Amino acid sequence: MAEITTADNKPSNEKRFYRFDKINDPAVPAGIEFRASNNLWMNYGIDNLYPQFIIEMWNKSAILRTGLLAKITAVKGNGLESDDLNDADGLEQANPEETWNDLWAKIVKDFEIFGGYSLNIIWNNAGTEIAEIYHVDFSKVRSGCLDKDSDRVEYYWVSSDWGRYKKPEWKPRAYHKYNPALATEFPSQILYYFEHNPGQIYYGLPDWIAAGTDVMSSVEVSSYHCSHLKQGLTPSMIINMNNGDPGPIERQAIFEEIASSFSGTENAGKFFLSFNQSKDTQTEVQTIMPVGDDYYLHLSAQVQSAVLSALRITNPKIAGLYLENAGGIKNSTKDEMIVDYEMFFQNVVKPDIKTLLKTMNKLWEKMGNKGKLQVIPISLFPDNPKVDPTSAPELVDNKTNVPQAVTQMA
Repeated sequence: MAEITTADNKPSNEKRFYRFDKINDPAVPAGIEFRASNNLWMNYGIDNLYPQFIIEMWNKSAILRTGLLAKITAVKGNGLESDDLNDADGLEQANPEETWNDLWAKIVKDFEIFGGYSLNIIWNNAGTEIAEIYHVDFSKVRSGCLDKDSDRVEYYWVSSDWGRYKKPEWKPRAYHKYNPALATEFPSQILYYFEHNPGQIYYGLPDWIAAGTDVMSSVEVSSYHCSHLKQGLTPSMIINMNNGDPGPIERQAIFEEIASSFSGTENAGKFFLSFNQSKDTQTEVQTIMPVGDDYYLHLSAQVQSAVLSALRITNPKIAGLYLENAGGIKNSTKDEMIVDYEMFFQNVVKPDIKTLLKTMNKLWEKMGNKGKLQVIPISLFPDNPKVDPTSAPELVDNKTNVPQAVTQMA
C-alpha cells in the first residue's frame, strides 16, 4: 500500500488514505526446454524449477490430489507379483533397503504426478546383471544436452536442490543414461523415462497439465477464501477525520490506535482512514458490490470438472468424490459403481500399467529373474458376489461407504 502524492512527488494536502497494490496476473508456468548460458544440462521450465510447480499444485489442490490418488491407487494395485513362483525371493530385494513393491509404489506416484520417473541402476562388477535399483526423485533430475555424434541424450544431472545448484553442497552430478552395453564403463547409470509429448525432446509433461489453469484456479480460490476469512479483506467502514492533516507521525499514531480497537476475532474488521481539511472535502464512498457466492460455486464446479476430465476420470464416484452437479458416492448403486470402475480400469489404468511394466520387466530380467511381473489388481468391493440381475440394487452408505441392502427402490 502507498500514499497518494502530487505530480511533483510531494504529498497531497487534501486527503490521505491507503490504496491496494496491483495484483499480478497469474500464469501457468510452461515446461519449456532450453539451455541456459554454458550449462551442460537443459532447463526444465523458465527458471529450471518446473517440477517444483507441479509439486506445489499436488500439495495445494484438493481436487487434483484426490484425482491423482485415485489413479495412483488403481495403477499400483495390491503390488507386484511374478508369474514364476521361483522369483518370490527376487521381489523382496530391489536394493538392500527396499523391496520391488516399495520401488513400484514410488515409480507409480512419480509417473502419475510428473508424467515420468527416474531410477539409479547399479550393475555388478562384471557388468552382466543389475545388482541394485534405487528410486531417484524425478524433480531432482535434469537432462543433458543432445550429443552431437549420437543425436541422443547421453547424460543426466542430479542435484538435491536446483534452486541453489551453484553452492558446493548442491552441485549437480552427472550420470550416464541407462545402457547395458556400457555397464562396466559406467556401473552407476540413470534410467529417465517419460512418455513422448509433441514438441518435447528432453522432458515429459503430466496428463493433467491440460487443466493446469483450472488447477491453479482451485488453489487461488481456496487461498482467497482463506485470506478473506482470516484477514477480513473487505473494509467494513471509512473514518473521516475532518480537522486537517496532523502530519505523518500523528497520522500513524491515530491509525494504530483505531486499528487496535478492531483487532482480534471478536472485533474483526477493516477500515479506511481519511484525513480531510473539512467536512466539505471528506472522502466520498461508493460501494463496490462483491462477487456473489453463486459465482464461486459455478467456478468451483467448472474447475472440478476440468481437472477430472484431464485425469480421464469421467465419473467422480470412482475417486470417492461427491459433486453436487456430477453425482458421486452418495445414493449410487453398487452395480453402477462396479461398471464405472471397470471402464476406468480398462481405459485409463490398464494402459498405464502396461506402459510401466514394459520397462520394469526389462530391469527384472536384467536382475536374473525368469518370470514376468504383473500387477495384482484391487477390487472395488472385496469378495464381491456375482450380481443377480433380478435382485434390487444396493445403495452405498455415504458415511461408511459400506453397501446396504435395499428391498425397495423409490
